[in-house]
Amino acid sequence: MGQRRGKTKGYRISDIYEVYHFPTTSDTLFRTYIDTFLKIKQESSGWPQTCSTEEEKATYIREYEKKEGIKLDAQNILKNPGRRQVAKLALNSFWGRWGMNTLRSQLTYVNTVPDFNRMLSDPSNDIKDVYFPTAEVAAIHWHSKKEYLSQDASTNIFNATFTTAWARIKLYNEMYKLGRSVLYHDTDSIIYASDGKNDPPQGNFLGEFTDELDGDSIATFVSAGPKNYAYQTKRGKTCCKIRGFTLNFRNSEKLNFESVKSLVRSLDYESKIPLHNPAKITREAKRRKVINKEETKLYRMVYAK
Repeated sequence: MGQRRGKTKGYRISDIYEVYHFPTTSDTLFRTYIDTFLKIKQESSGWPQTCSTEEEKATYIREYEKKEGIKLDAQNILKNPGRRQVAKLALNSFWGRWGMNTLRSQLTYVNTVPDFNRMLSDPSNDIKDVYFPTAEVAAIHWHSKKEYLSQDASTNIFNATFTTAWARIKLYNEMYKLGRSVLYHDTDSIIYASDGKNDPPQGNFLGEFTDELDGDSIATFVSAGPKNYAYQTKRGKTCCKIRGFTLNFRNSEKLNFESVKSLVRSLDYESKIPLHNPAKITREAKRRKVINKEETKLYRMVYAK
């Protein structure tokens, strides 16, 4: 899928390492799981802006059932951001779980010399660290060597990649249409400069774009890197999303729309905004304890991609 789309844009396939063929297909394998959480997510999104009368609401429910095979409950259709987020996480993490890295580090405790020697002498183990939490117990940090890794029945990279590949193609198709109007994009969203004619078609069904601003529009947008942006809408609402930084009340006083905008406009890649947390909750892995400690993180522009 992705290769065909890439070839239309001038990309060339230089090497092919493996080819897989699947003679059996199914469109019902995950239907029950997807339908359960998609129903919750859709109901928790509230009524579409086009539904203001009882007749329009009834039409919306009928059309959704006809298109998706899911019957929404009118009494449950109410905006509930928390409930919607939980359902969205259940849907998105499902594909991530299929693609989970099985070469994960493990921690094993042993309290006998034979068990200790067995762990260290096993050729399939890659020992990363050994320490002694107590005088009688040894903690061994290790993971299986790749050549000894057994097949995990709870992962399937093809289920994960096929779904995300289709989503990526949908995103790229709209980005190609928008061209240089695109200001920023993530895995499932696009921020772009609208001229009133280039707006992508929107809808209420799976795979269709929706307006995340509820009829508002962005007046000023700045980005200091991937997953690092802020904007202000025409109604005066500001939003700041930065990966790796918890924007609580204290941090938001320093790191906000105005400070990010000022930093981006300065074009100063060396300038930093320090954020101090006097009691960050963290853990001491070797002592197996949760503690509070001071932490200072530095925010800056990052354009490394």
